Amino acid sequence: HAKPVMACTPALAEPGRDWQRAAAVSLAYNIGVGAWCRSTADKRFDAGDWRGGCDAFLSWSKARVRGELRTVKGLLTRRQDERNLCLRNLA
Repeated sequence: HAKPVMACTPALAEPGRDWQRAAAVSLAYNIGVGAWCRSTADKRFDAGDWRGGCDAFLSWSKARVRGELRTVKGLLTRRQDERNLCLRNLA
């Protein structure tokens, strides 16, 4: 998943972006590379808004439950963990 994620978000290949790259690949593994490439997180990273991109991970915490879109505790916990990983070493 890393190679196509970095194709959509070339700045993730820059030195010093290890934590953001790891978080992005983890998210893309779950939501799919296509969804990653269309995501707000990708767009914010492309614009140089690293903190905003990390914050956008939290929007992927919902799933359809009995036909209704709801926040799922397990997904929210995972996204919070990915966001925390993503925020490491940001100035």
